[in-house]
Amino acid sequence: MPDQIPHAPSPPLAGRRVLITGGTTGIGLAVAHLLVRQHARVFVVGRRPSTLEAALHNLRAAGGEVQGLPIDTVRLDDLHRLFQEIDRWGGLDVLVNNASVRGTPFWDEDARGAEHLMQVNAGGYVTCAHLAARRMREHGGHIVNVGSLAAEVRDGPYATYVAAKSAVRGFSMALGRTVRAEGIRVSLIEPGFVDTPMIDVPVEEKQQRKKRLEMLEPRDVAEAVLFCLTRPPGVDIPLLQIQPLR
Repeated sequence: MPDQIPHAPSPPLAGRRVLITGGTTGIGLAVAHLLVRQHARVFVVGRRPSTLEAALHNLRAAGGEVQGLPIDTVRLDDLHRLFQEIDRWGGLDVLVNNASVRGTPFWDEDARGAEHLMQVNAGGYVTCAHLAARRMREHGGHIVNVGSLAAEVRDGPYATYVAAKSAVRGFSMALGRTVRAEGIRVSLIEPGFVDTPMIDVPVEEKQQRKKRLEMLEPRDVAEAVLFCLTRPPGVDIPLLQIQPLR
């Protein structure tokens, strides 16, 4: 009898339903590309319709099963509309909380700008986690919050940004302990300096910093997300920090 060639095992994320906020550029888009290569079903959201359409086109061209909506994560009506669409999509296994806005030096920001930053970079994470966890409660799931090493380094000029990322750290740690009994894992990924559209420096300077190993690529953070999502069921990763070598 001829030897039978065994079928290759399916990737661990095959068919998993993944929602990525801030999924149309930078880190979020890199996460989406990596997860569709793992045959996950991916739903991306971002604020700008044109950027969303470009991201969906690129992801589908790469063979991904992808959906998307233009959503502002600080607008509760938008989020209810999003999660109604998620329910029609079939439910949710993974939330990657990633929507964020850049920080402004304290003396250069006004109170309205500071409030908006806190709403996006912290409040949006909390609200999305609330809506996601209630959909995961019956079958388990995984919430990945993309934070920042700013919560630990605490660079002086960007006090409001540090406050938001520190809030994400505290929320993630407490949420993980709260939902663990329901089969929901929570991982916080805190990257250092990453080349994203939020880093407002010339392209040439970014390239030099990456050559000197002083800056991460978005795909480096995406690999960290994939690592957290593919651990064995009995393994929990509450916090994963990554930073440039220098």
